[in-house]
Amino acid sequence: MLHLKKKGILYTIQKEKSAYFFIALPFILFVVFTLLPLLMAFINAFLNYIFIPQKGIKTIWVGLDNFREMIEDDVFWKALKVTFIWSIFYIPIGGIVIPLLLALFVKPFGKYSRVFFRSAYYLPGVISGVIVAMIWKWIFNPQYGLLNFLISFGVKGEAQINWLGNPNLALPSLLLMSLIGGGGAGMIIYLTGMDDIPKDLYESAIIDGANAWQTFRHITMPLLKPITLFLLIMTTIYSFQIFTQIYVMTQGGPNKATTTMVYLIYNEAFKSAKYGLASAEALVLFFIIIILSIIEFKLLSSDVEY
Repeated sequence: MLHLKKKGILYTIQKEKSAYFFIALPFILFVVFTLLPLLMAFINAFLNYIFIPQKGIKTIWVGLDNFREMIEDDVFWKALKVTFIWSIFYIPIGGIVIPLLLALFVKPFGKYSRVFFRSAYYLPGVISGVIVAMIWKWIFNPQYGLLNFLISFGVKGEAQINWLGNPNLALPSLLLMSLIGGGGAGMIIYLTGMDDIPKDLYESAIIDGANAWQTFRHITMPLLKPITLFLLIMTTIYSFQIFTQIYVMTQGGPNKATTTMVYLIYNEAFKSAKYGLASAEALVLFFIIIILSIIEFKLLSSDVEY
């Protein structure tokens, strides 16, 4: 019996060896580019690197010193505050509300109109984020930017609002840019979910006298809950890792008003060469994202069917 059991295991491995071959490369890439860097970041958080002339870089175990330095740094707390402010506005609006409204807007259209609007709204997500940020940097330019030109009704030099140079306007300006250019991918996912909802449910609701708002509230939204959960978690991860717009448009300024956690980590690691401190900050950000994702999953997954 044991021999047959072992033979069965060997037979299964041989039979499915093609499957192991296909998953081997993605698994190796995951280990090399995700798992190992995460492990190294965890180790580096407790180390410090010192350059010694003619000897190279020396590694020193510093324990919790990097975390202590991080907690005592006012810039860290400001970056954490900026990141949370950004996420509080971007996650519900950019991740849920805008994609849902776009999907509701596009859904009644015909086949070819749908293809056009889906492509048009999704296009900003395909374009390089650096290129989009450079275009918006010109739009926000105080001297010759398009936004000031439109506000002044075409009169050159009338509006001189420094959108990215004002500490009170820089972060809202970046948030506005991200909200206007986002939502395309979420819209497509919501549209797919709406198409999968049985039409019989809507027909029965209309026969029972339900209006458009009632059918949306009691049929559409409950059945789209798994999609909403997915978009919420993915948007949370993206929002807390915002970097490209900050790097290209403001460099974290003015007066650290747009310095997010990821941009702070970048500065500490690649400008100040404080790899241990940057790793400690990255670990804190990692656990914040994990905790928020778990909370969102617990709150919304109670009656979600998979």
